[in-house]
Amino acid sequence: NCFDAFKQAAVTVRQKANPYTVLVTGTEGKTGAKVQLQHVLQPQVNTHAVRNSANTEVPVLRSLINLGKADQVEINEVSVGSDEAYRVERTQMVNPDLCLFTNIGPNHMDMHKTMENILDAKSSVVEGLRENGVCIVNAHNPYYLGLVAAIKRRKPEVKILTYGMDRDNTACLLAQTFDSKRLGWQVKARIEKVTLDYFIPLFQQHAPLASVAILLTVKTMGYDVRQAAKDYAHVQAYQTMGRLLKLYKPDGEILFYDQSRRGGLSGMQSAFADLQNFNIKGNLYAVVGGISIKKDSEWTQQAHSELAQMINHSPITHLYTTGNFMSYVTEQLRRPEIFIQHSDDLDELARELMSRLQAGDSLFIIGSAYLYLGRLANKLLNYQFESGFDQRIHKLSLSDRGKLTYNLLLVFYEIQQGNNTDKTLKKYHLSSNDYQQWKAKYQDYAGLRAELLMGFFKHLEKILTEQFEIKSINQAIKDSGYSNTIINPDFAKQWFNNLDKIKTLKKKQLIGYIFDFGDKNYLLRIEVATLHLHLELIKYQLGDNKHYHIEPMQIRDKQLLLNRYPKLAEFDQDLALRSWGFQALSIDCQSFIDVTQAHIFAAMFDLEHSDLYQQIFQPFFTAIRQNHS
Repeated sequence: NCFDAFKQAAVTVRQKANPYTVLVTGTEGKTGAKVQLQHVLQPQVNTHAVRNSANTEVPVLRSLINLGKADQVEINEVSVGSDEAYRVERTQMVNPDLCLFTNIGPNHMDMHKTMENILDAKSSVVEGLRENGVCIVNAHNPYYLGLVAAIKRRKPEVKILTYGMDRDNTACLLAQTFDSKRLGWQVKARIEKVTLDYFIPLFQQHAPLASVAILLTVKTMGYDVRQAAKDYAHVQAYQTMGRLLKLYKPDGEILFYDQSRRGGLSGMQSAFADLQNFNIKGNLYAVVGGISIKKDSEWTQQAHSELAQMINHSPITHLYTTGNFMSYVTEQLRRPEIFIQHSDDLDELARELMSRLQAGDSLFIIGSAYLYLGRLANKLLNYQFESGFDQRIHKLSLSDRGKLTYNLLLVFYEIQQGNNTDKTLKKYHLSSNDYQQWKAKYQDYAGLRAELLMGFFKHLEKILTEQFEIKSINQAIKDSGYSNTIINPDFAKQWFNNLDKIKTLKKKQLIGYIFDFGDKNYLLRIEVATLHLHLELIKYQLGDNKHYHIEPMQIRDKQLLLNRYPKLAEFDQDLALRSWGFQALSIDCQSFIDVTQAHIFAAMFDLEHSDLYQQIFQPFFTAIRQNHS
């Protein structure tokens, strides 16, 4: 039985490694607490934790089985199911020294049925506590007394420490102030007898109190709580805690609050409270999914009624819904005019949102992980507009001139498509005078694209000549009868017609530059071929008249080159013999023809700082400049 063997191995590793073990459980906040606790402990002690939100039996065991000899602390996130025997066995395998309870609230009610059942399930984790084990519980939670009673029924003598807002708590949140510029909280807290002032770079409403729980855990374990508080300044939110991002359109930025994995009722309450901290100036669009339940019931209706009230008290101006039972929400809207539509089609939602959102607006997405709204968030972050605008351009380290040139490229493109010039210039924040100057220089979309491609090859020539001492031999290749393979402005324009497919214009394929890197049998060629960019090694002989004669590559040539330049082995899987053109040994660098795509534009405009150069070109050029026999 493989699973039994896996289980036994995990338990054996846990006992032999024997780290101080913290078990984290709760309805919300488990993964965030685990990530934050690991962050503030790691500078003081070797701390092991799996940095994801998986918390059922196999992930729990996987965390244990991967413990190393040097690990002194284990943080294990544990969920509880409906089966008492399974959940007790799980906590006994973890065998914690400390149980940290995050927020407790109604969730998975189709499985647990009542809050009493949830509290009983959560309390089951204490069954595995070691002798003299400790529980840390949120006293600010409305179900605090019920949870403590459930814990005491299982472990009457267990030591319980509390965190909350009351000065009688073991750890107390004394004050919290939101810094709207830094998007974080300045916190004052008392951890047992130690008073601390510290900053946490997390914008969530629940973050200050959660940090008190983390610091109380650190203090209880015997580590330096003052140092941990300082280390909070550099903590990074895990994705399930929510992300504050930016979407980009040609006319500017959109603030995007992504809570696409926050489907529990109390988690939603916290996320809606976060909205009050944002300086929302334009419209607030929201995609709201149902509470994480699958069956209709009285509780389902009540939970969605509460969700409707959250929306009613929010600044949402345009509402989209998705998931089950959302009619219970829309029926109770005080402002029914904000409701736009219900859809379970993520592609449709992405298109609809990006067509409506404008610069200065904000977007809020929240819903159960079962709705896969994280996929919607990713679709929006990588959205490709029909105009060609690729918002990923703003994630690249381009200069202001580069971003301006990209906008100009799209202006030329849209005007070519028949769009109104004045409206297009306004869309991309370009003045009419500047446009006329650029038009005089580049003429049109085709002219600017050709200029970008020529600039790419000229920059490449400069890099190879100056940094790698590789000689450009384009003129000699022309003189040898291959002038139709060397790129020029006219050929560059014609090459782009492989994409445009305008029947009245010529097409050009297989053009580029050729270089001598010091090998008596082989040359380096970089070319664009139909739609793609290729990095090639071509075979040649030099005649008595100093003319180059290109010869087809053979299979043995590849092995000869790999022997001659050992570092080329890194590219072994990518180097392929081609049956077209010069029949060379080539690396296909993928499509290079649609310049409106951010990564292609970046490579053409600023090659040396692009991923193409750093990941492929530079290592390849270095490999062929090795000493060879």
